[in-house]
Amino acid sequence: MLNRATKSLEDSGQRNGPSIAGSLIAHLGDVIAQSKSGFGKKVAVLSSGTVVAQAINFLLIPVITRLYLPASIGQLALFTSFLSIAAVAVSLRYELGIISAHDEREASQLAFLSVLFSVPLSLIISALLFVLIRFSLLGFGALPQYASLIMAPVLLSTGAFGSLRYWEIRRERYAVVSRSAVMQHGGRSAFQVLSGFFRAGNTGLLLGELLGRCMGMGAMFRDAVSVVKPHVLQTTPDEFRSALRKNRKFPMYSLPSSFIDTLSVNISVPLLVVLYGSAVAGHFAIVQRVMAVPMSLLTVGVADVFHSSMAQHAREHPDLCTALFRKTAFGLLLIGIVPAGLLFFKGESLFSFVFGSRWMLAGTLASAVAPWFLMQFVVSPLSRVVLVFQGQEFKLIYDLLTVVSISLVFGIAKQQALPVLQTVRWLSAVNTVAYAAYFFVLVYVLSKNCQGAKAAIPEEFPIGT
Repeated sequence: MLNRATKSLEDSGQRNGPSIAGSLIAHLGDVIAQSKSGFGKKVAVLSSGTVVAQAINFLLIPVITRLYLPASIGQLALFTSFLSIAAVAVSLRYELGIISAHDEREASQLAFLSVLFSVPLSLIISALLFVLIRFSLLGFGALPQYASLIMAPVLLSTGAFGSLRYWEIRRERYAVVSRSAVMQHGGRSAFQVLSGFFRAGNTGLLLGELLGRCMGMGAMFRDAVSVVKPHVLQTTPDEFRSALRKNRKFPMYSLPSSFIDTLSVNISVPLLVVLYGSAVAGHFAIVQRVMAVPMSLLTVGVADVFHSSMAQHAREHPDLCTALFRKTAFGLLLIGIVPAGLLFFKGESLFSFVFGSRWMLAGTLASAVAPWFLMQFVVSPLSRVVLVFQGQEFKLIYDLLTVVSISLVFGIAKQQALPVLQTVRWLSAVNTVAYAAYFFVLVYVLSKNCQGAKAAIPEEFPIGT
């Protein structure tokens, strides 16, 4: 099935590919390898490593749940919640500009600066974690104090990995990114399982995060250094300042917006620890980890290729941007509705069977958050629209309203002494509505900018095949 809106990103005159929706569905059925769509092939390559990595994770989760108690998983979730929030700030979001940089020199400058910023910020943020642990703030007193020492190298490696990943995506070296994902995620889970057999407890879980974050960067680092180093050595201080000024919207808008967005996603675990304890947070964390499997299997790859494709359409064919957006959204909806339905109707029985009877509460919580998961699955990849069309200020306003709504849910739960299931149901409802509202924000940004996008994107914009 051919469609003009999803035509190949090859030079004009080559064959059009199938629709994005068709390509996405075919990917899951192992048919996408035969697709002639440039978009579909890129998604397939970029997603393949994540597919393998998440398959390893999914197979090892039942082992991990039998080796560790819910309270230990809850403490790990507390650590990773802080990490997820802090990782947004560690590079000041300059890594987001690498893909759409004007030329290779500017991209090299941004890659170098984003890694450079990660060094002092990882130390400062780790010191903040120590304060939270030392004074038992926001539930972080449940963590051992040495967790702050582990956090510093974890944050640094996370910032470096993110910058290298965007560099490789810019150069369309999707196979390298895929292999790195396998090593990172697979290494983390394997080390945590091994630690469990040796009864390393929380220390093994935390060190597994460190090992996983460090793995997989070798090939990307070697590839990046050979190109980035000459540009960086030839760059003057004025050029660095110019690159920072030109991309100032990323720290000005994307940083606070992404921080608030990530805060709204991850603040639930610390607040659950405060209200209900580490064990309940552990059940919720397993739900999040299971939900992350289909999210990581496809949406990350779709988001990166969608970002690249939307940017090129904005420069060359603004009239096709809306069709690209709609077809990507429809394809994600068709795929996401299957796992969401399973969670909603069979969550409790599935979790008890796969992870053990003591994780029944996690299955109940999974059923409650299924609508939230579906909306996140569909909307998250589409959010790259705000990066292409410089609509970060709109998302910032949306994110502020979201985090306020989530805070109100937990405030009411504490005041009314609500049971955990009722609190999570309200949390799911608020996030479902928030993602639906965000979808319409993206539609607005797209409709407001797509017709004028050809003038907004430089002619030298390098993204595309």
